[in-house]
Amino acid sequence: MKKLLIISTITISIFAAEMNNNFFYNNGKKVYLTQNNSNIRTLSKEKRYFKTSNDTDITITKEILIKLKNKNDISNILSFYNLTLIKEYRSNTFLVSCEDINNTLNISNELYEDDRTLYAQPNYLTKSKKR
Repeated sequence: MKKLLIISTITISIFAAEMNNNFFYNNGKKVYLTQNNSNIRTLSKEKRYFKTSNDTDITITKEILIKLKNKNDISNILSFYNLTLIKEYRSNTFLVSCEDINNTLNISNELYEDDRTLYAQPNYLTKSKKR
């Protein structure tokens, strides 16, 4: 009975971790996020507040930074994911925007896993730290 309880607890923990869709890729690793409701004073339809697993406060907006393998794929990607081009940088890098902020993390992750991209991540904000 004790073994069954331990196995059940481990299984539930693994399942709960897999169900956490609040993450994004950064340098090839998943950064898991938890909702940070301490920013009630600045609630916004254009921003979402999170804490990373290492306790860093970040703000997610509608913007995603992507780098493509081939610059010519940008039109198809914008159309497929329903994104708006904000700015084009050097080296096949683009700043794009989602229509709905609730889709930023999912679209960013899908873009990261898309064979046409080298990387994709939300264009997140962090607080600067004093030295």
